[in-house]
Amino acid sequence: MKVFTCNNFYGHYPVGSAAVVVADDVNVAKQMLLDELRRVGLDPGDRKLEMIQVHTSKPRVIILVDGDY
Repeated sequence: MKVFTCNNFYGHYPVGSAAVVVADDVNVAKQMLLDELRRVGLDPGDRKLEMIQVHTSKPRVIILVDGDY
């Protein structure tokens, strides 16, 4: 499995939103995220989701949303 992050979708409030998806590949990850956004009542619209693969070969920290706007 691979780990992907995405932080360019609209959430419930006008603040940053971010997600982590675990999937076999980027296409499956994107579809999973689209399905989940719809399930929780969010409309992804025609926005292109930017899925970024997290390389897990070494320890690391990735801050997805830090509140700095």
